[in-house]
Amino acid sequence: MLEEKDKDEEIIEFLENYEYSESLSIFFSLRKDCLGVIDPPIVLEHQIQKSDGSRISIQDLEMLVKDGELRKLKVPRSIPSKNMTSCIGYSLKSDIFRVLNIRIREKYLNLENQVNGCFLDCLFNGEKRVSLLQEISRLIKVVFQDFKTISANNKQLSDHLSLISNSWKSEYRICENHNKILDGDFLLDILIRFGILRRDASDLHNLIFTTPSMGLFIQFLESGNSIIVNSLRRSKYKELFEDKFYSLKLGKSLLPIDFHLKDLHGTGIIKRM
Repeated sequence: MLEEKDKDEEIIEFLENYEYSESLSIFFSLRKDCLGVIDPPIVLEHQIQKSDGSRISIQDLEMLVKDGELRKLKVPRSIPSKNMTSCIGYSLKSDIFRVLNIRIREKYLNLENQVNGCFLDCLFNGEKRVSLLQEISRLIKVVFQDFKTISANNKQLSDHLSLISNSWKSEYRICENHNKILDGDFLLDILIRFGILRRDASDLHNLIFTTPSMGLFIQFLESGNSIIVNSLRRSKYKELFEDKFYSLKLGKSLLPIDFHLKDLHGTGIIKRM
């Protein structure tokens, strides 16, 4: 685990300092704005823009998506004026893993009692928690490696996870009660509960990849954006000098004002002159 962490840190350091990609430079600048506020950080595709607001090529980001280092996400939005119900976002795979490993430990290391009939050597027993943590972490890595798309077919993913559940059964001792429920759907439920996948209301046959921070990210965006837009509407000519925004209190949002302005400009809600 330590070696993987060191490798991820080396990759991030290399990408952050890579001087020949404008899109990567902007991505990591926006990621830095999120660190400590939204974890794992999420950067929206339409925020990848120059200082004058013009969009730039995201080819380098797409290459990282294909390599599996960057996850491409469908971010739910509700912007009726632009007929927008979602937009594209990006999050580093290593950032997602870091947060998930913390959540997995918090959930399983604090369990007090196993289910009735669960013997001591069962993978899901408290005595085997370290092995279970390792398997869940490995499960997530396998899914991210094999499914690099925004969404995955429900049945295809469940069938894929069934093979993994069978390998657990052959490698570990598992009590009768857990053996009955350990299948592809059981592992799928684990991924959903840890905030890696969510159901797609517009397509019941697919599941969408997400992050544990998605809900808070959307809440912050909507809160801060609404305050900025309302302040513009209240101004006499529906325009303000940009420095006026920096004195605004952005409601529930802890994201910096520039992060919001790039989002609002990228969606076409406001124009930077």
